[in-house]
Amino acid sequence: MASIITGDSVKKMAVSVEEEKRKKSFTLKKSEEAFNAAKEIMTGGVNSPVRAFKSVGGQPIVFDSVKGSHMKDIDGNDYIDYVGSWGPAIIGHADDGGSILLLHHLHFKYL
Repeated sequence: MASIITGDSVKKMAVSVEEEKRKKSFTLKKSEEAFNAAKEIMTGGVNSPVRAFKSVGGQPIVFDSVKGSHMKDIDGNDYIDYVGSWGPAIIGHADDGGSILLLHHLHFKYL
């Protein structure tokens, strides 16, 4: 069953992130620096107004790695993707089978 992203779910995530930021081990300093650098070359710093977080407060999180439902941002914080919208809802992030098929297709189509 696919997840539906609602304004409420995004607000809950933003509140959760704000709660974690209050803990000493949680920081988004590198994400904030990356977002500020991105704003120098992209309008709003993102390729979609939805990703700018303006309607819910906060700032975009810059992810370093994802696998399945587990994600890690460039500040070293760990997340679990409970939404899994679009592609991740079907196969997760960086699914081994999907990654192999993608690399195979790219190799034979473009190399």
